Amino acid sequence: MTGKRQRVSLSLALVMKRFLGVVSLALISFIGFGQDFHCGAVEQLDHMEHLYPGYKQSVNDAYFKAVKEAKRRNQAHQKNQGAPIDTTYTVQVVFHVLYRTPDQNLADSHIIQQMEIINACFNRENADTINTREIFKPVAGNARIRFELASEDPQGNPTTGITHTATNAVTFNMGGTSLRDRVKSSDTEGVDAWDTDKYLNVWVCNLRSTTNRLSLFGYAYPPPDADFWGAQYFKAKELQGVVLHYEAVGPNNPANLSRESYTNEKTAVHEFGHYFGLRHTWGDGGFNGCIIDDFIDDTPISLRANAGCPLDRNSCSNDTFPDQIENYMDYSNADCSNMFTQDQVSVMRYNLLNLRKDLGEKEIEYEELPPTIIQNLYPNPFNAELKYQDDTLIEKWVTLELYNTLGQKVVETKRWKEGYNVTFDHLDVAQGYYRAMIKYEDEVYFETSVIRIQSN
Repeated sequence: MTGKRQRVSLSLALVMKRFLGVVSLALISFIGFGQDFHCGAVEQLDHMEHLYPGYKQSVNDAYFKAVKEAKRRNQAHQKNQGAPIDTTYTVQVVFHVLYRTPDQNLADSHIIQQMEIINACFNRENADTINTREIFKPVAGNARIRFELASEDPQGNPTTGITHTATNAVTFNMGGTSLRDRVKSSDTEGVDAWDTDKYLNVWVCNLRSTTNRLSLFGYAYPPPDADFWGAQYFKAKELQGVVLHYEAVGPNNPANLSRESYTNEKTAVHEFGHYFGLRHTWGDGGFNGCIIDDFIDDTPISLRANAGCPLDRNSCSNDTFPDQIENYMDYSNADCSNMFTQDQVSVMRYNLLNLRKDLGEKEIEYEELPPTIIQNLYPNPFNAELKYQDDTLIEKWVTLELYNTLGQKVVETKRWKEGYNVTFDHLDVAQGYYRAMIKYEDEVYFETSVIRIQSN
């Protein structure tokens, strides 16, 4: 990790130590209010607390378990106590589109495009990652979670993973938070969830107010601590999932909302983050974010939610770093948000494997390789240059090959050796662990164990 990362961690650690007791007593509120984007899960959490006393404490406990485990793993990796396990998990998703008017009945193409956006953002494959500021690039993370539309429904029948249902409900944002979850039940003009242990349910519906005001774009419940629920947990299971306003789904939505003002297709990415347990970057402290932390070390503190794209903003004088405007868990507009952090990724993956453990299916399991110091190929770890040494003065061509932990060759380069040593420079490879192989004139001469590439 760079010095920048260390300074971010240090400043946030000081805040966390000071306010941990306060936040633990107050419990976690996941969602606050933004200027042009309102994510409504904080009210929904309050409603769940009313229905199931202790729910917010359960969410609070689950969150801190995830943060603690994420920090433990990251510290171990930074100390070279084992290579990261880069398993990719696939999650089955079903979109339930509810409509009262034809314009609310989004075409499947918009859902498919929305899925492409979600996958790109979660796996840091979106083109706008180039807009991540240099100060935050070292902490940008790839969640290695992929989402695909379900091909089978709960009864084993073929499906597109998209359902369309007519409803008589004018809006599902009426009568306060207690009525929003009507969208999740056929008894109240909504659609029943598919098995929430097996599918990530997404309800797309009208969330404008009864006066046609557009402020609520979506909400999602974070994973509760399953041990808390007991018999009541099975009722709450039916409410798990993501709710999205139909005008904010897909990059080419017919509503054509302003990209300078609204989160648009990045709304789903934001809500998926909540579904896997992330909080807002400002710690959900209203206008007190400078003294309330989200307990994620690589997200700087900020005073409040940010709208638009104020890249020059540093809203907290007790932190030298600017607000992380490009983070999906802020309220930045669609063209501005472009990253999760590595610690946020660790929290989401922990929650997927522990609190939503039946949801993710292993797609690729990488080999975990212990780092070993190699005398013949050095230094280890290295940045962009490696040296190889043998015990002969024979002049010959020497080839270096690097393989990632999937066994894929990512580097093959040849250099002329005139003495005992040969230098392989300008190696443009992402940081991580690799298996290296040395070849003399196409004959394997020496195969190393694992070497580690670190960022410059």
